Amino acid sequence: MPQVASLGDATVREGGIPGLFSVYAGVVSGRVVVLGAPGAGKTDAALLTVLRALDHRDTLREGDRAQCPVPVLLSIVGWDGRRLDDWLAARLVDDYRIGRKQAEELIGGGWISLFLDSFDEMANDLRHAALRELDRTAYRVVVFSRPDAFEAAVADGHLLGAVALELSPVPASDAIAFLRSMPRLASWQRLITHLENEPDSTLSQALTTPLTLTLLRDAFPPRRITDLDGVLAERFESRHEVEEYLLGRLVKIRYRLEPSASRPVYQPRQAERWLGYVAGRMNEQKTYDHDGPAAGRAYNLNWRRLHHWASPWPRIALTAITGALLGASGCVLAYGPGGYVAWDGFRGIKFGALYGSIVGISMGAGAGALAELRDPAPGRLKRLYAQRASPRRHFHPATGILVAIAVTVTAIPSIVSPISWTAAIAAGVVTGVLAGFTATLIPPAPGWSGWSRWRGLYSWPALAPAGLAGTCVALAQGNGTTDRALPAGILTTLTVACVSLMVVAARPASLVDPVTDPYTSWRQDRNLALATSTVFGLGIGLAFGVNEVIGATDDGATPDGPGWGVVPFIVIGFGLPFACASMAAISDHWRTSLLFLQLRLRGDFPLLGMRFLKDAYDHRLFRAEGASYQFRHSLLQDRLARDAYTRA
Repeated sequence: MPQVASLGDATVREGGIPGLFSVYAGVVSGRVVVLGAPGAGKTDAALLTVLRALDHRDTLREGDRAQCPVPVLLSIVGWDGRRLDDWLAARLVDDYRIGRKQAEELIGGGWISLFLDSFDEMANDLRHAALRELDRTAYRVVVFSRPDAFEAAVADGHLLGAVALELSPVPASDAIAFLRSMPRLASWQRLITHLENEPDSTLSQALTTPLTLTLLRDAFPPRRITDLDGVLAERFESRHEVEEYLLGRLVKIRYRLEPSASRPVYQPRQAERWLGYVAGRMNEQKTYDHDGPAAGRAYNLNWRRLHHWASPWPRIALTAITGALLGASGCVLAYGPGGYVAWDGFRGIKFGALYGSIVGISMGAGAGALAELRDPAPGRLKRLYAQRASPRRHFHPATGILVAIAVTVTAIPSIVSPISWTAAIAAGVVTGVLAGFTATLIPPAPGWSGWSRWRGLYSWPALAPAGLAGTCVALAQGNGTTDRALPAGILTTLTVACVSLMVVAARPASLVDPVTDPYTSWRQDRNLALATSTVFGLGIGLAFGVNEVIGATDDGATPDGPGWGVVPFIVIGFGLPFACASMAAISDHWRTSLLFLQLRLRGDFPLLGMRFLKDAYDHRLFRAEGASYQFRHSLLQDRLARDAYTRA
């Protein structure tokens, strides 16, 4: 790279972050492997080196800057075996909000250098495949891994031209300097004296990694500094015991801090139990590659996938019961005060309650089942997705079935005619299938956000099923006469708008996460689902209301017939069950909220689960990796999981 000093043997053999940057910038092959034991600071070294590389690039003139690639730090966990260039382009699109073509041009032009963290957390066979892919790349790559995992991966072949470095323990002088930066309290001074006078003790040897030093700082805040004397009184037999001791204090100390008025209050025992449950489930969760299950544990906690932690049947049943209650309430309004007349004269409160209960429980059960099936359970990943292929849906069931139900119900001209039923069901099925396929043809805009998808409203994939739905409804309600032309036209317009809305609002798959933190993505999903389902329900209800009033007038109804005053009752009555079914089917928020209710009834997790996870993040027990949470220390995850298993 421009203006980077050439490397000497001494620089390669030892040094700090400046030396690591010099190796990265000066190696001709552009490939570096950084090895380190657990807690050695691999992720911090990667981040600091990237920052130093960015600072160096900013100091260059424009001509030299073109020869200096932009460093990008990514976790390789989640790579599914496809071409590394394709995976990198997808990550650039998702993480940095750029277009796919622009990402491919940056990669192909050598404008990107790649820092890959968490290599040791991949499945075993994927590590071999990743090294083969890295050999074919033309850009600079720095890989961070534990030594044993990398040694096993290079047994069948190595990373060509790579320079391997290993992170050394923190020198005693640096550890003491770090502790001297703590508040000048007597307990810290006694610990520093111990490290200076007994450098060979177990405690002194344990405090030689960034992990143990930061755990020590976090486990003994100023309010609990007197507890630090207990560390000196302990007789530790190994470094592992020191780590376990510090980890055992971490959660208790975090939740004993003064509560903030802006955050909920959780007791240390509650927090330990709930975090232990999360850690245990993550350790039980298998990682999956293109050939099926592989040994390993999960490090990412994605709230969109938590529904796999409990049986889906209670959630489907609760959604069905909710649908029955809302359907009955809505149809009582529509067929009672709304005066809506169903096929062949059926009307009234009793009929509305019965009919609404049947329709509501059917739609609720269907929407609940669709919500559970939208993301396949891990055990079905191999059967649903082609090997080595990225997960991509070719049909969106929630959109297809909701559109099919809406078109079928709206397009039935007579309840007693088998021909009417057959024609309406056929129209609903054809339109629903087309809408389900169409939903996956509208790609998310670069940098997906809830509202950027509305740009697809004017595209032909959205208009095709919407136009078909409107035509079917118009033919059914118009009855081939000019008297019904106006209501049929209005009904057609509203139907087209509602179907277009559902097609555009549907995500091709919720496996693609938005570019934001977990809690913000949780709220965005809720807000988008509320807006979409509300507009969809109101559109369906308005279609029924306008059709009833104008249709009755065109048929020669008396002045005492239904007027515009009944439209609100019909809109609310029919819109409510459709809106709720839509929200349950397309919202990950609804599905995960029901999971939290399940876990709360079992005593495993709080009812407001996302608020608790956000609070753990605020207490610095979690870190955010895109739209997922991770435990800040994998050893903490293991400790909490083990304690939870012991309590059970």
